[in-house]
Amino acid sequence: MAHVINSVDTDKWDAQVALVLIWENWNSVFRHDLGFVERSLVSELREFRHRWALSVSSVCEVPTRCVDGIERLLEAVKSDEPEDAEQLRRETLKLLHDDELSESCIFTCDWFKAFVASICGLLMVVVVLEFLPQPLSWVLAALTTIIFSRFVYKSTRATTVINTGPRHSGRCPRGFLW
Repeated sequence: MAHVINSVDTDKWDAQVALVLIWENWNSVFRHDLGFVERSLVSELREFRHRWALSVSSVCEVPTRCVDGIERLLEAVKSDEPEDAEQLRRETLKLLHDDELSESCIFTCDWFKAFVASICGLLMVVVVLEFLPQPLSWVLAALTTIIFSRFVYKSTRATTVINTGPRHSGRCPRGFLW
């Protein structure tokens, strides 16, 4: 880490280098300008970064908390880049929303409804062909076949149902709805 800190190119510094540098030089550099709250933010951000580097499954239970810590630390040091923190917040919220949306989707396919519709359609075609005169029976049988085939196709095709709203709970162990 010393060779990275000694380099002139600060773009090579990652979050860990910057946070360790702040932490280890707190008393000599930052103690007079920043308080205990900012020091605890540095500690918390170091922990988030450490868990991320180790690929711990729950890297950040609340990613917005990590982004909030970054934003508050940047405000405390009067950074010129507050829009970067705001952009990071927007990206994090978008990722969280996309993850929640993908977890709340159910793919449904109603095979029972398709089976019943195909039996009903078949019976209707048989009745039409048996009891109606020839030219009309073929036309009605063809229309019945087309209509019921479309219904069976729609019933067997997987559709996406998005379960979001006031009664939705992704953490509920009993399913998607309360």
